[in-house]
Amino acid sequence: MFRKDLEVRAVGTGNGFYGKVASFIVRFHKKVIWIDPCGYPAHTLADLSIHWDDITHVLITHNHEDHIQGFSACLKRAEYTKIPLNLITAPSIYELLKKQFTPLCPDFNRLINFTSITPGHMLELDSIQLNCRWNHHFLPYGTLGLKISAGGKTIGFSGDTKFDETINGILKQDELLPQWFAPCDLIFHEVDFDNPDSVHTHWKQVKKLQQAVSGQVLGYHTPYLANAPVPLALEGKTYCPK
Repeated sequence: MFRKDLEVRAVGTGNGFYGKVASFIVRFHKKVIWIDPCGYPAHTLADLSIHWDDITHVLITHNHEDHIQGFSACLKRAEYTKIPLNLITAPSIYELLKKQFTPLCPDFNRLINFTSITPGHMLELDSIQLNCRWNHHFLPYGTLGLKISAGGKTIGFSGDTKFDETINGILKQDELLPQWFAPCDLIFHEVDFDNPDSVHTHWKQVKKLQQAVSGQVLGYHTPYLANAPVPLALEGKTYCPK
């Protein structure tokens, strides 16, 4: 279905321990990008009144199991239909995916139409522009943060990252600062309510990020809390940046 405005559907907003894992569908015009497809893809999409054939691209932010839950099913579908999967990710993430899933799908390379996305280089997908960064997370091969622009609007996704003012002061990487999200009208940012010393972003840091940017910030990658100190993305809801 044609979408004249950029929109995102929060398929899941959990963290692998609680709730449906973090997963989003971005739509604009005829492109439908599924970021980190969650488990049981066909059933999950059907619950949202979306047909699997509607998905034009899959984007993987990193190789943690809660972000690649549905990837094996996507590969098996490509194997069955003989229609390659249009995959967007960084080359290092792609190489690890190949190692992870070749035992399941020996024809891995033939099942994938691979499009590379790398920090500092904008990827144009027809009328959609995608930019990424390497996050500060404990995986040695990195996790991706994203900015997706179309129709004069921009949506940001933090990806799994440890946004922390003290750490940023040491690393001195501009792309890890709140200003990276300055062009965004809407930002989905991971949040941890329990442990300020975890590998994820503590809610107090998310509040500081919100104060530094003009776009709306919604937390995800967490169990839903009715009285959360920061606003949270709602599973199943469609968002259109204003």
